Amino acid sequence: MVAALILLTLGIMLWPNVSARSRLAALSGAPKRAEWTRFRPNAAFLIVAAGACGFLFADAGGAIALAVLAWTVGRQSRRRRFDLRRRAAARDLAEALELVVGELRSGAHPASAVANVAADSASETGKVLRAIASTARLGGDVRAAIEHFAAADRLRGPVLRQFGEAWSTAENYGVPLAELLEALHRDLSQRIRFESQVDARMAGPRATAAVLAALPIVGLLLGEAMGAAPFAVLARTGFGQGLLVIGAALMCAGLAWSARLITRVVTA
Repeated sequence: MVAALILLTLGIMLWPNVSARSRLAALSGAPKRAEWTRFRPNAAFLIVAAGACGFLFADAGGAIALAVLAWTVGRQSRRRRFDLRRRAAARDLAEALELVVGELRSGAHPASAVANVAADSASETGKVLRAIASTARLGGDVRAAIEHFAAADRLRGPVLRQFGEAWSTAENYGVPLAELLEALHRDLSQRIRFESQVDARMAGPRATAAVLAALPIVGLLLGEAMGAAPFAVLARTGFGQGLLVIGAALMCAGLAWSARLITRVVTA
């Protein structure tokens, strides 16, 4: 049983990253790049691996505790990466809006202004702008097209909806689109600066939360060094197994609550 769990853990950790890009390269005959250098294992695989390791060292209680800890850490890591990607997308949109305003100020038609900016952008923002320009040139409903992209894009959705409202207001009431987009750009730039400043100031609280979460593990190590044998109690007794699961649940709750408080401050 132990050997099977070890083999399962090793297999999960060495699972290759099969991406659509590698499959496309294989079909087109292009040279295949090594995918191991940017290996990103699935979250479920990591949870199973952590549970298997916990079972090896502390039976069922250790498996549950490590699996819950792995799930919590992975969830917080994914949320952090999403926030960073959202801010990068917001900065990209702010730059695009500034360029569109410049094109409009120079006398370009809105569809041409958006198309000119999209031609110089290779990001996802450029794809959205190209679709907006095409819709405008064909006489379609630009706001409906923007709403379609906003519903499918969690990173740029809120700003795209404001862009669609500005475009609709300019079409229906004759308000200069450049004025509306410039106001949107100023608001977005101020929000980006505010979030960046607050996020930098929250580095201390984040580090404090991580240290507090690690203190129970440090206490166990100190107890083991003093000869109290806390690991033996946690791994070999039913009472210890229960304490192990409860302690892991409390650690996860503390991490989740700290992350929630910090997120509320940053996005307020």
